[in-house]
Amino acid sequence: MKFIWSGHINEDGLWFDLYLESADYDEENNELDSQDDEAVSDWQAKIVWNNYHSCTLSSTYWEEASGFQVGKELNQFGIRQLGSKEYNVDPLSKYDFDNPSFNIYLLGHDSVAEHRIHFSEKELKQFDIKWDGKIALTYAGQYEFLHSFEANLLNVSFQGFDIPEEVSDKRALELLEIFTVESEIYTISKINGQRKVIIN
Repeated sequence: MKFIWSGHINEDGLWFDLYLESADYDEENNELDSQDDEAVSDWQAKIVWNNYHSCTLSSTYWEEASGFQVGKELNQFGIRQLGSKEYNVDPLSKYDFDNPSFNIYLLGHDSVAEHRIHFSEKELKQFDIKWDGKIALTYAGQYEFLHSFEANLLNVSFQGFDIPEEVSDKRALELLEIFTVESEIYTISKINGQRKVIIN
């Protein structure tokens, strides 16, 4: 399994991005029974799952996903308050299939909504993240969110807010003063060619 917790900054605010990649579906052969696959739904059939190899749930892997906003001018972000935060993202009543916060590749390119993302601080700069939500198998033509997922990520470190090319370092620092309650704890660094706002 691979998990990355990052973010980005733009003129609209601060955003968190999450990337979760599962182990291969066939890694634990006892999870799904391969017998009588023809008599069960795709959701229960091991041969169908194995055709798609693994799951990717992400706001960064596909361009159309936005991530979720955590800071703006009238609702500033504070990393020190994050340990008591739960974010409700893409509720079913407002979900837009064309503009999701996250995309998912599960049994093909499916849809995911009704996220609850809870942060619990473990120690300085490390958090546990509990993330659950609902899945619709839209690749198979099913648009009801009938299935659920839950991920528990332990001792995760934040990788910083990416700065887009069109935003200068000076402007990024100005935006931090607008969107955060503690802009002084951040600095700009270049990591693997990408400018980022990171925590000192």
